[in-house]
Amino acid sequence: MSESIDALHGYVRSALVLHGYAFSDAQVAEITAQFARIAAIAETILLPAAKPPADLDPGTAPVFRP
Repeated sequence: MSESIDALHGYVRSALVLHGYAFSDAQVAEITAQFARIAAIAETILLPAAKPPADLDPGTAPVFRP
C-alpha cells in the first residue's frame, strides 16, 4: 500500500473500532479501497474556491447568496 492508502487504512480501522464495528482485515481493506475511490472521484470534480466579494463584512458568514 502507498503511504496515503496506509494512512487511510489506519483511519478507517480506527473509525470502525470507535463505532463498535469488528470487521476482518479483508473487509477493512475493501472499505478503505471504496473510500480511496470516492476520494479520487471527488478530486476530479473539485472546483476552485470562489473569493468572497470585496464588500463582504468579515463578521458575517452567509450560507446562501443568490
